[in-house]
Amino acid sequence: MKNMDTYNNYIQKVVERFYKMNELDPGWDHYDLQHLYWIFNYYQGGAFEDEIEALYNAKDWSALNNLYYQRNRLDIFPTYVDLNYPHWNFFESLNAVAVGDDKGVEHLFPKNLSLKVHIEMRKGIYPMCRVGEILLGGMWYQDEEILNYIIPKATKFAAGKSPKCDVAAIAYMLALQEHDVSKASEYLNDACKVLHNDLTPMEKRHYLPAHGLYRLAARILDKDELQKLSMPEYKTFCREYAEWCNNNTEPPQLYAPFPKPVDFFNDMFMGDWHSIQWKGLEDFPFIGNMPKEWHYDKDGNLI
Repeated sequence: MKNMDTYNNYIQKVVERFYKMNELDPGWDHYDLQHLYWIFNYYQGGAFEDEIEALYNAKDWSALNNLYYQRNRLDIFPTYVDLNYPHWNFFESLNAVAVGDDKGVEHLFPKNLSLKVHIEMRKGIYPMCRVGEILLGGMWYQDEEILNYIIPKATKFAAGKSPKCDVAAIAYMLALQEHDVSKASEYLNDACKVLHNDLTPMEKRHYLPAHGLYRLAARILDKDELQKLSMPEYKTFCREYAEWCNNNTEPPQLYAPFPKPVDFFNDMFMGDWHSIQWKGLEDFPFIGNMPKEWHYDKDGNLI
């Protein structure tokens, strides 16, 4: 694998913290979320950027899709151990749609989640995410109660003065729901003109959430309508990758599996998370309840 130094450094840190946890709490349950949170808390999404760029330049779309899948599974893992992560769920759910990870979407938006919980979870978050997450959940399951609640609010947002790319993303979703392919094509192109300043250089070349918006259409439109939906022309959207995704029938896999002794993480990240018997959910929030020795060494230095 090329250009994997940053990722390999991250893996090395995970292994080191795994051994450290074995010292701190011998015999700990590998499905205990508090322990897993501590091991993974060094994760930074940038650990994949060099390899993403290399695969993108090589046009190795299968490997790139698997790498995006693995990165996104790491990104959404904290939603199991810290429920205060909904700010990012909109982008991460779109990333899951883009790579074909339906289980990832359905983890973030459980099918039977009540409208009341949807609303409570998203109080105070970024306005586009607040509207977009509830709208996406309603569209994914075609949940009439959720759609009746959120469509008027989304329509108001789409007529507002938020950043143009945010407005366009919500307007696109509304056009999909209305099966207005012409408007959807127009709004999707505008949604690719991302204005946010926190994007990495690679995200400015290839904006994965835009591919999630595009692939969402396959769940909403019929075959004839889908063929009429235009791919965006803007530079942050990769038509070759999109065409590969349209034709791919294989489920995504981990691009760089975890090595021994942490190879048990591979099944954990590939599995249906709702079927796993996690330990420690009752101990939320974790950070304030962690033993002091998990944070500091004997000399008082932060671990």
